[in-house]
Amino acid sequence: MYITFVAVCFSAVLLFPSLDARKVTEENCEVCVKFVRKVMNAVEKGQEGNMTSITDTFKTLCKKANEKENRFCYFVGGLETSATYIVNHMVQPLSWGMPAEKVCDKLSSIDSQICELKYEKPVDLVKLNFKKARIGQLKKVLSQWGEQCKGCMEKEEFVRLIKEKMPIHDAKSWEARQKSEL
Repeated sequence: MYITFVAVCFSAVLLFPSLDARKVTEENCEVCVKFVRKVMNAVEKGQEGNMTSITDTFKTLCKKANEKENRFCYFVGGLETSATYIVNHMVQPLSWGMPAEKVCDKLSSIDSQICELKYEKPVDLVKLNFKKARIGQLKKVLSQWGEQCKGCMEKEEFVRLIKEKMPIHDAKSWEARQKSEL
C-alpha cells in the first residue's frame, strides 16, 4: 500500500511539474513587479516597515498611474472605484521586506488577473513613418506621454503635436530623427 502511494505521488510530480514551479518574475508579471518596486522606492526612508506609510504611498502613486498601472491599482484596491480591497495582502509583506516578486505571487494567487497585465510596447519614433502611421498609433504615442490632442480632427494635427512634444518626452528619438532628416 505504501509503495503504491509513493508511486502515485512520484508520478503526479512528474506529470504536473508546473504546479509548484510557477515562479513570478518581472517577465511574466511585469506591471505588478515594477509597480510594487516603484511603491517601495517611493516610501520615505525609515518608513519601510510602516504599513500606513506604504499604504498611503501606494494610494498616492495610484492616483498618478497610467493605463496598466491604473488597472493594477483597481485590481488591488488602490482606487476609490475598486471593487475589491486586497491592499493589506500587498502592504503587510512589503513591510516585512519581502521582494516584489514574492508579493506579486501572493497577490496573483488571490486574483489571477494581476499577472496578466502587460505594458504596451512603446512605439519606435525613430523608425515611425508619420505619413503611413494610423491615427490610433499617434494617439497611443500621445497617451504614453500623458498628452492629449484636444480638438484634433486631422492626422496632420496629431503629427504636428507629436513633433512639437517629442523633444520634451523622447529627446533621443527627436535627435535621431533630426540627424536622419538632414
